[in-house]
Amino acid sequence: MKIRAGKRVLFSRVKVCSSVLDKMLGIMGRRRPIGRAECLLFTEEREAGPISASIHMAFCFLPITVAWLDGEGRVVDVAQAVPFSLLAPATWRIYAPSSPARYIIECRAGTKLTKGQKLELF
Repeated sequence: MKIRAGKRVLFSRVKVCSSVLDKMLGIMGRRRPIGRAECLLFTEEREAGPISASIHMAFCFLPITVAWLDGEGRVVDVAQAVPFSLLAPATWRIYAPSSPARYIIECRAGTKLTKGQKLELF
């Protein structure tokens, strides 16, 4: 699977996370930076509200860009997520979309994804 915006391929190495275990683990424990063409794609059966589509950064060592997409592939929200640290209370947070989402993309920090952008999974 790949993800593109218009004719431009954004991610050519997509790891689909659809099982409970894959979703639970995400990038937890990973220390190798995420490549520019790489991402994790979390999928739901249908659009989920903010609580079900939320993510955490516990046991994650890398900052990431997170994008939430609706069922049509439109970006409904984007966040720059930072690793959780016991010494920095500002990192003790949950990241959630402002609108229901069916897909969640976790990718390299600083990746330019914008609210309203249309992405295609192919």
